[in-house]
Amino acid sequence: MPDRASSIDVASTEQQAGAVPRCPACSSALKDGRLAFVLDDSKWPLKIYRCACGLHYSDYAVRQVAGDIYDAPYYDHPRYVNAAGRRAYVAHLAGFLTESIGMPPVSSQRRRLLDVGCATGDFVEWALQAGWDAEGVDISPEAVEIGRRVGLPLRQASIEQASPAGPSYDVVTLWDVLEHLPRPLEALRSAQRILRPGGTLLLKTATCTSLVDQLARGGYRLSFGKLQAPLKRMYVVGHLYYFTCDTLRRVLCNAGWTAKLLRQTDTPPASLSHSRPLQAAFTVLWALQRWTGRCYELMAACQRSQRGRPEP
Repeated sequence: MPDRASSIDVASTEQQAGAVPRCPACSSALKDGRLAFVLDDSKWPLKIYRCACGLHYSDYAVRQVAGDIYDAPYYDHPRYVNAAGRRAYVAHLAGFLTESIGMPPVSSQRRRLLDVGCATGDFVEWALQAGWDAEGVDISPEAVEIGRRVGLPLRQASIEQASPAGPSYDVVTLWDVLEHLPRPLEALRSAQRILRPGGTLLLKTATCTSLVDQLARGGYRLSFGKLQAPLKRMYVVGHLYYFTCDTLRRVLCNAGWTAKLLRQTDTPPASLSHSRPLQAAFTVLWALQRWTGRCYELMAACQRSQRGRPEP
């Protein structure tokens, strides 16, 4: 019987060859997952499946295609257009970076940071002001152009295209990116290729175990699938994967990473809505989620595994 690392490598090769796509956590065929629920929508109908390992994924993951078009209207979210929302969101990310690796030392040669999936560049702007030699890449030409207009060093590129010259960065960030990627293992391995020795990968992604998630799915079941609005706020066409703490660790391990710090958290309410009443409601919900230990997001600080191959 092949060991775990070999089976993961085979799964990756099969996906590249157009064979049956595999779960990035356990290597099971995605087509074998159990259908969890269906969200009806005239434009974006969505099926969500559950793998035996606990990972949730959409039918877009089964088809291995990105589930969204990141055009200008995508960036109408309060996180991008509302000043308070932008400040709150960037402070949320900056706090985790500072806690994980500290700030760059004052020296003639600044440490390099690449923000992958940088959107309009708010985090890149903060990093530059904080002393990093920072830049960003994103696949959306609209988002990159918005950042460039104010002088930010952004490029239209994927993580695979980010640094053809090899290891160039001390820190790579994947904020709210992993869940959007048809092949997350490939992206995580690409991060290793562009990081210098001793470099750090920071990421944030969505879970499928939050308290709000459990309540929304309970309402869906009790209504025999008629109550879908709460689920539609969390399960969106752009997200292909939803992780648990365990499945995220396994995905990272399969790509050759070790999570030195893994935290459950929630996005600041100000970055989710303009409405003060809704912000107050989110504040109460997030307090309940912290109390129950079931938050909506996972943040991880990762370094290369000590072994030269994925851990079993």
